[in-house]
Amino acid sequence: MIPVVGDFGGQTAIRDVGRYLSSHGTTVTAFYLSNVERYLFDRRRSWRRFYTNVALLPYDDKSIFIRAILNRPASTLVSLLSPIADLMRAFEDGRIHEYQDVFSIANY
Repeated sequence: MIPVVGDFGGQTAIRDVGRYLSSHGTTVTAFYLSNVERYLFDRRRSWRRFYTNVALLPYDDKSIFIRAILNRPASTLVSLLSPIADLMRAFEDGRIHEYQDVFSIANY
């Protein structure tokens, strides 16, 4: 487990983790996003930079994102799993434009 504190849309946090994992010959198995991804969509281009950073991580078809999503009306957090590779293909194909697109792509 590697805790990451930093700007996920920035130039260092995720990229440094990618370099570390690559130098140790390993891949991402799970990436816990909590609800950070939603906030990246609220900032102008942060979500695009985030996915560009994720593309630099060593991942495979078994690598997953773990998201914490607010379940309304109960106002509880629910964890959702989705393959990183599926989302990255959608990003590369230009099928993501807003936060809701993430859920139409994901295989929950």
